[in-house]
Amino acid sequence: MIKSVFITLMASTGLMITSGASVCPDGYCRHSDGCFRTVGLNVTWIDAKTYCPLLGGVLLSPNSVASQTTAEGALRRSKDAIQPGKYWLDITDLSNPGEWKTMSDKRTLVYSNWASSSHTNDDNNKNCVYMSLENDFEWAIASCSEKMNFVCFHAG
Repeated sequence: MIKSVFITLMASTGLMITSGASVCPDGYCRHSDGCFRTVGLNVTWIDAKTYCPLLGGVLLSPNSVASQTTAEGALRRSKDAIQPGKYWLDITDLSNPGEWKTMSDKRTLVYSNWASSSHTNDDNNKNCVYMSLENDFEWAIASCSEKMNFVCFHAG
């Protein structure tokens, strides 16, 4: 449940000024770009995609250098707690092979952080994207049926 703190001031003119500040849902940690929850369940991509809404967020899909850097920072802080250090992202080419999109909004990527030549899917059996500590959080592709950890995001 998202908790909001509202401060309402009533000026003598009758003008109401409202300022709101949100906090992260239970189990999430606030970082500069929002709220992150690292989940160490080792599940398939579709399971990760399904779990995040149940946990109050969406599967992470960094959409800028800033959001990638923030996600990396959040994951680096949890690196010793969750092994292996691979994390599903909400990016796939399942709907059109070779065309990588975020599934939350079905849009073509505006930002990417691919490890060199790691998103070439020659045999068309690697359709889901992950990032890992091992690859310095650059993106790579894997079969969607592989099992790994994931990160849920909430705008906060």
